Amino acid sequence: MTAAVATLDDARRLADELLLPAALAVDAGGTDVSDSLDALADAGFYGISTRQGESTLDVVETLASGCLTTTFVWVQHLGVARAVEGSATPDMASWVPRLASGDLRAGVSMAGLLPGDPVLRAHQESAEWRITGTAPWVTGWGHIGIVHVAARTPENEVVWLLVDAREQTDLTAEPVRMVALRGSRTVSLRFDDVVVDATRMTSVESESAWQVPNNRPLRTHTAMALGVASRAATLMESTHFVDECDALRTALRTADDTTIATVRGDASFLALRATAALMVESGARSLTLDHHAQRLAREALFLLVFGGRPAVRERLAERLAKP
Repeated sequence: MTAAVATLDDARRLADELLLPAALAVDAGGTDVSDSLDALADAGFYGISTRQGESTLDVVETLASGCLTTTFVWVQHLGVARAVEGSATPDMASWVPRLASGDLRAGVSMAGLLPGDPVLRAHQESAEWRITGTAPWVTGWGHIGIVHVAARTPENEVVWLLVDAREQTDLTAEPVRMVALRGSRTVSLRFDDVVVDATRMTSVESESAWQVPNNRPLRTHTAMALGVASRAATLMESTHFVDECDALRTALRTADDTTIATVRGDASFLALRATAALMVESGARSLTLDHHAQRLAREALFLLVFGGRPAVRERLAERLAKP
């Protein structure tokens, strides 16, 4: 069966007709996000990173304008799909079709990339890897079938392994309580000598390679912040904030590795300002949990700090300190 080919028009339709109406309940965890994720899979969005077509960043922004919780769970999958498709491990080829269709959905743990003493370690024994430690942040638990896990080796390399996303005696999950995106089912995972077959290794990165920051996530984070800001601007019917979103969208498309952290910080700052303005315009009713303004404002707070890099934090501190 050929997977559907997702378009930006599909993303706009889903954001406005499905994701936005359900966003309050999904954010609170009262409505299972699975229905929204199923709709993305049916429309072909799980395979968008593995083929040419619509700009992935435009789609991320559009979907985030509908429901950041759904988008946040989904975007974790995209990076895993790219890694599996680009892997030199022969067995990885068989995983690609299921990931592209959304029949198999993935999350990610980057614990092995955290600076300092490794919180998640892996060592190889014959044709197996053994993982021990903690992955403090894994999103989509209960909605994903595998986790792409980064763990540190004794040689201080980083090995990436596909681990089944299910609790067992040697793998336990503890929910992370967050101010927003509570329906994302973000957990902390404890690995107690979890055994993974070597055929599930996507790659090994040398110490010099993994210590070089990957700026690709900053672009995705910027697009999500633009989605939150643009929804606030639309709800306010504010041409001023619409114009600011347009300007930052252009900046995102032209940013290089030397400027993307600045654009990322500016987008999060814009989301904070736009959602605060929406709350002011909406008045006291925006303080109730059935109003989109408070949800968007909490999502903006989340995006201020999620995936923060020193350069991003510095830019935000600079913008926040200005009168």
